[in-house]
Amino acid sequence: MQEYIEQNKLERVDDASVLRDTVSTTDSIPLWDYFVVTMFLITSGATFWVGLLTAGITFSIFFVVALFNCFCVKKEFQNIFNPSVSFIYLIIILCFINFICYQTEYKDNSMIGYLICIISAYLVISQYDFYYFRKVLTNVVFVISVIGIPIFFLYEIDLLPTQEISVQSGKDYTMFYIYTLGWPYAFERFTGIWHEAGACQIILNSVLWLHFNNIVNWKWERGQLIKLLVILIASFLTMSTGGYLVLMLLFLSVVVNLKIESKHKVPIFIIVFAVAALSVILMLNSNVVQNKLFDAEGEHVSKMERISDVVALWQMTLERPLLGYGIGTVEFWDMSDQYGNTSCSTGLLTYSASLGFTWMFVFVFFLWKGIQQMGFGKASVLLLVAVLLMQFNEKFIEYPITNLFIFRFASYYDKFDQNAIEDKCCDCDV
Repeated sequence: MQEYIEQNKLERVDDASVLRDTVSTTDSIPLWDYFVVTMFLITSGATFWVGLLTAGITFSIFFVVALFNCFCVKKEFQNIFNPSVSFIYLIIILCFINFICYQTEYKDNSMIGYLICIISAYLVISQYDFYYFRKVLTNVVFVISVIGIPIFFLYEIDLLPTQEISVQSGKDYTMFYIYTLGWPYAFERFTGIWHEAGACQIILNSVLWLHFNNIVNWKWERGQLIKLLVILIASFLTMSTGGYLVLMLLFLSVVVNLKIESKHKVPIFIIVFAVAALSVILMLNSNVVQNKLFDAEGEHVSKMERISDVVALWQMTLERPLLGYGIGTVEFWDMSDQYGNTSCSTGLLTYSASLGFTWMFVFVFFLWKGIQQMGFGKASVLLLVAVLLMQFNEKFIEYPITNLFIFRFASYYDKFDQNAIEDKCCDCDV
């Protein structure tokens, strides 16, 4: 582990490379990169993609795209073997040892899907600069949100024609083209193109957290702040209790770490603090949070199902703390039926029950090292808590979006050195 830590320290870059990478984040973005990032995004659980075509097909397509992008388009072969690739090796070893020890029978191909997806995500992430990838990802999520919000409101007032589609899991979803609106009854929450509000908030809040340094330094590229505000509104509309908790952690981190140096420092600080405080108050008093706290009938059923899953998966983890029951094995599902795990609604415990506390340690270690690379300082601890909270609230670990915080990007060219991009940013122009 110590060797990994030493290797994982970023090399110093010269002024010429900083300038080159700075230009790359602000110039026009090739359509191919938009395609790759869009595939990265929709493979993270989009209903019309993963739900309709199955994870096996979509993960395989994403794997082919990742390979082509890595070996035929980018060709930055020196980036393929950065230290964070050790995460993949360790997960493969864990799966292999589990199979050798228990000789278990597999009920589905979810283990292969998990491995393919993390390898694909690594091949993509390792080829891009962090700030460049963040910009492309933000643009794609912004477009999904700015189109999806009006669609959500039009559906809520019955002014939108919809259709029902059946996905491979057997659920029927109410859709408007690629947007998910219910299963089949209305969610009455913003879900974007994902299968439920909890999944949607993981995408939105992940993007918001990636801009932490911009917020605390109040340095923006043109149009960047407006895009984040739209994404923030979309996150509010998910009305996800877990999502609200993640937003509260972000607001707390921002207020504590504000480093505004412009002449408008005091007014900006007051506005940010007021917005953060008001948002927390509104979220705590929202119907969804109040229903969860005080057991509204529908929310009570949902909460009891989650509690049942948590208790069952925790018991399974304790019974096999080192190696677990295996991912997607017959024995895993037999024990789930015995203990009352019906939906694997918590990702962290699903995988700890599958691969033991050993997997949990490896996951948290690499997650922490990946977050540290982003240069968020003391806020890195709260981001770690936020990511763990998102993954506890939903089973989303196997999707590419989670690996943003695990794998190392090709470069972090400025570690948010605002002086290096001063010509491209401004204090208050949005």
